[in-house]
Amino acid sequence: MSRREIRLAAACGGLFAVTFGVALLLLADLLGSFADSDDTFAEYFDSEADRNLSAAGGVLLFISGVVLLPFLTGVVRAVDTDSGSRRGWLAGTLSPIASGLVIASAAALATVGASRLMADVFDESSEPFQGSSIVVLPQLGYVLMVFGAWTMGMILALTGSLLMKTRALPPALGWAAFVCAAILVLAPGVSPLVMLPAWVLVASVLLFRLNIE
Repeated sequence: MSRREIRLAAACGGLFAVTFGVALLLLADLLGSFADSDDTFAEYFDSEADRNLSAAGGVLLFISGVVLLPFLTGVVRAVDTDSGSRRGWLAGTLSPIASGLVIASAAALATVGASRLMADVFDESSEPFQGSSIVVLPQLGYVLMVFGAWTMGMILALTGSLLMKTRALPPALGWAAFVCAAILVLAPGVSPLVMLPAWVLVASVLLFRLNIE
């Protein structure tokens, strides 16, 4: 990889860490309502402030999904010095799946809030997404995010094993990848997701400082 490609991947990783982390904060109440009663979601979206949080969080989550793919592609290529290895190929194959799951999750989590927000802006008398939709869509977004976390866990485990083998980046990053992967896979939920932007941010800094001729 060229220095430019490495730095582009590092920049995408930094942007992912910021947008994903802030999105989790904005969507925390909505994600924490998973499996709650229908009334909980109805009350959430009846609040203009909560609708705004849902829309803003969804947009940031969408951006994080878009920049996740070039980051993952870059970091896998950087650590897979035996280009075309089985583990590198598998991690590269899973990368667009993880990115797609994050983007799909963003769409599901933001749809109700964004639609009602637009209804408010255009002063429409009827509110879109009534009834079961206001319950099903956010919970679908949560499930897709958990699937995305599991996929990311597999990618991190593969990346960690490559790091331990090739030493392209500090081995500590590989051990951290194993820990993060285990938490993402074994403890599905919202709280463990904070491990992901933390690891990505550290990896991005190390990528940026990587010496490439």
